[in-house]
Amino acid sequence: MSESSAIPPCVLRAWHTNEEELRHWLLRQLADQEQAADSLHDIFLKAIAQGHAFCEISNPRAWFFQVARNYLIDRYRKNARLVPLPEDLQTEEQMVAVIDNLTQCLPRVLSELSANDSDI
Repeated sequence: MSESSAIPPCVLRAWHTNEEELRHWLLRQLADQEQAADSLHDIFLKAIAQGHAFCEISNPRAWFFQVARNYLIDRYRKNARLVPLPEDLQTEEQMVAVIDNLTQCLPRVLSELSANDSDI
């Protein structure tokens, strides 16, 4: 590895300080040892990708956990199952007809309310 592509020492120090706590948190979130290890690896790669800019982060622990949360959210979204819409879902034209019917009966219903309620 060349000097310019070497992992900055600040990344390694922060990683060694926070790795175990992050591993346990991921394991609680995922309940699977392999998925937690894969996630931990991906988060480490994100830290390395920051390069020397990582050294300017004031709270590396918070950064790791924020990246981990975002990583899990992205993972859940990517794996989300799409639920098909029911076949009998009303069309837009049918909904317009329902709204028109309600609009026509609204004045009659309002006139039957008390003065305080109809004013609202």
